[in-house]
Amino acid sequence: MATIRRRVMKTGIVWQVDFTDAMGQRRRVTVRGTKKQADDRLADELKKSGQAVPSLAADDRQLTLAQYAARWLERIDVRPRTRSTHGDQLRRHILPVYGIWKLRELHRGHVKALLARKRAGGLAKNSVRLIRATLSVMLGDAVEDGILQTNPALGVARRGRRRDAVTDVERSDRVRVMTHEQLEAFLLCAARTLPRRTATLFMTLADTGMRPSEALALRWAEDFDSVARMMRVAHSVEPGTVGGTGRGQLGPTKTGRMRRVDLTPRLIAALSGLQAEGEAEALAADTNPSPWIFPATHPTEHGLTNYKHVARTMRAVVHRAGLPQFTPYDFRHTYASQQLAAGAPPTYVAAQLGDSVATVLRFYARWIPGGDTRWTDRLAAIRAEASARVRRETTVGRPAFGTDVAPISENPEVSEVQLRGVVGSPGWARTSDPLINSQVLYRLSYRGISLHYT
Repeated sequence: MATIRRRVMKTGIVWQVDFTDAMGQRRRVTVRGTKKQADDRLADELKKSGQAVPSLAADDRQLTLAQYAARWLERIDVRPRTRSTHGDQLRRHILPVYGIWKLRELHRGHVKALLARKRAGGLAKNSVRLIRATLSVMLGDAVEDGILQTNPALGVARRGRRRDAVTDVERSDRVRVMTHEQLEAFLLCAARTLPRRTATLFMTLADTGMRPSEALALRWAEDFDSVARMMRVAHSVEPGTVGGTGRGQLGPTKTGRMRRVDLTPRLIAALSGLQAEGEAEALAADTNPSPWIFPATHPTEHGLTNYKHVARTMRAVVHRAGLPQFTPYDFRHTYASQQLAAGAPPTYVAAQLGDSVATVLRFYARWIPGGDTRWTDRLAAIRAEASARVRRETTVGRPAFGTDVAPISENPEVSEVQLRGVVGSPGWARTSDPLINSQVLYRLSYRGISLHYT
């Protein structure tokens, strides 16, 4: 679409060329001269933008969404966990619907229909958001590759984002937290039924609030300090490939920052005992002890524990203990909520979790103890004193603060015309802003300010 409009400027007549180039970007060009020169300039710009788009091979024109998705997942430069998430969204929700479609046939209506169908089918808001995000990123890369001219998923559902967006209240309500009794029942059942190393892993998650991926990447020499009762958290474990193969891959923490976490006395004792046991077993087997605090029973890449195995083990323990369904990440929610409920400052909890204070308050503020009405009572007392002063100083027909000047509306010496000449009026005087007028009249009428006329 292109238009050419005539504009009269101070310097003369110009022609404004407004068009959309081959990449889908809106552009404007100003041409000084004749209408024919503007037409020629538009033709030149369209030709240049068309040449900027690489010509498509025959295979690219026939490329299906499934074929491009497979190519895209192999080459995107993201963290393994992000690649795994994109792969899951494609496999579960996108490819079953549009996988056999040609990529160039997909448009915004199809994207909207897919998201609406998933939402109507009962899928959570956040799940629908992830589907749209995966589509938008992938189709955006297709635009950069020259296969598509525009991204059909870009900006879809933005008009309804207030309704479909996940609110902070909904995020907080989804947080599952164990009670103190449930947590101790789980740890007792784990200690009785699981190997010592696995039971200690669950105690580490419960007593530090680490992300499970961070706990699985802990090492004895670099991270554990029994004397200072601290654990350094500098790495995390991520799945190695899309779909999950069980291979652990060492990477940075979620925030990319290192932190130190305080350890409880019982966790220090459990870790020290586990370390001594591992060294004794290595000495008996005439091998070197594992550098990892929680290595896998069957070593994979880096010798790290498989997170999916941990989740399956936790489900079994939860079932044996007769508890509701919980996941390894719920230990983090439990730690944060119970720390806040015990009176720990949000700044300390945020430092332990490796999150910002704003994030801690967003998810866990409802566990901060209430019922302390000291500050509310203090504010009420101050306001009561102010109210008493106002009542004492107020007299019938007089200004409120002990002034001797009558309100201007009651002053017989000031006429309506004089008032407009000084403070203005909406109709014709110094200002037509009714807000300004009302503020001035308020001060004159109720603050007792006198006017002087010559």
